[in-house]
Amino acid sequence: MSGFAWGENIGWINFDGGALANPPNPARIDPAACRLRGYVWGENVGWINLDDATHYVGAFVLTGDVNADGVVELTDLAILLSAFGVCGNDPNYRREADLDASGCIDLADLAILLSAFGTTCP
Repeated sequence: MSGFAWGENIGWINFDGGALANPPNPARIDPAACRLRGYVWGENVGWINLDDATHYVGAFVLTGDVNADGVVELTDLAILLSAFGVCGNDPNYRREADLDASGCIDLADLAILLSAFGTTCP
């Protein structure tokens, strides 16, 4: 993860900031746990710990989860296959099915989905 986020009451949050922590622990998505990990830095609030066991930011970003329902299943496969062979300038292009962001829905996307088939976010 990289970049910044703005909060009206806390100012800018730097998602690259954890790389400067001691030891370095940059913000990242932990796909196995479906959550964010690491540290971020806010000038007005200091370090923000994303690794707490009880209070954390869930990240339902599951590779291959085309419809973002927390599970890679037949529905995701059907969506991908319905757009198979389509590229970005085609009206039938489904950006969510372009898992490698190549601009086309192709065998690489199918391979990504199939390698994650059956995985879920709690």
